[in-house]
Amino acid sequence: MHGITVEYDGKWPNLCNGNLTLTIEGKKWKFPKGCLDSGGSISFDKDWSETITQGPWRIDEWPEGFPELWKPAAREAVNDKIDRGCCGGCV
Repeated sequence: MHGITVEYDGKWPNLCNGNLTLTIEGKKWKFPKGCLDSGGSISFDKDWSETITQGPWRIDEWPEGFPELWKPAAREAVNDKIDRGCCGGCV
């Protein structure tokens, strides 16, 4: 699917807690706040040194009526346009 516009205002250190809007074929889809899950992780060793990983975004909540057929392309557009988070910046 071509022509997906991604608008997102999440910022570090809490990158996953932003407002996401996708425009597809001229229709705007506003997603629930906090709908993204970073796919990353953070862990600590016995000395509290951190290990941070980043992973692809997952979309946990979709707008009502969002077509199933468009979901893979929407996830791809989100991952292409939004910097990946680590699920740990807000720790």
